[in-house]
Amino acid sequence: MPIIILLTTIFVILGVLLRRWFKRASLEDKRSLIMLTVWTFSFVGLVALILTGRFFHALGWALMLLIALLISGASARRKRQQQGGNSQKRNGGALENSSGGMSVKDAYAILGLKEGANDEDIHQAYINLIQKNHPDRGGSDYLSSQINQAHDVLMDPKRKKK
Repeated sequence: MPIIILLTTIFVILGVLLRRWFKRASLEDKRSLIMLTVWTFSFVGLVALILTGRFFHALGWALMLLIALLISGASARRKRQQQGGNSQKRNGGALENSSGGMSVKDAYAILGLKEGANDEDIHQAYINLIQKNHPDRGGSDYLSSQINQAHDVLMDPKRKKK
């Protein structure tokens, strides 16, 4: 019990001294103190986990959290890329993603379909081609953009009304 009182007293005194110093310190000194504090608490926490035998348990949770963060980051990046790809025409990019840039005849040719194919055939042809030619699988950016544009042209509700 006396050890707890002694440690508490030391922490209170250190806290008061650090607070006084923190008020007068420069921004760079504050940043370095914060980084030192973070690293110190991380090290002390790691040592505590090892000494209590919970290191591997905590490591498992940390790895699961890291994997979840990586997956969510990848899906967010993919979503940003898709949103950026749809705005290429208005941003003055070389590719034109609006349906006005490709004729219906060209779209059928790119997907390898005969004119008048139904929506299910169009979608299936699109899926097959995009899986083979996606840039993440070694395919061409240009070809996959053409496949996407052909799909958009043929699935356009305005075209179906005509």
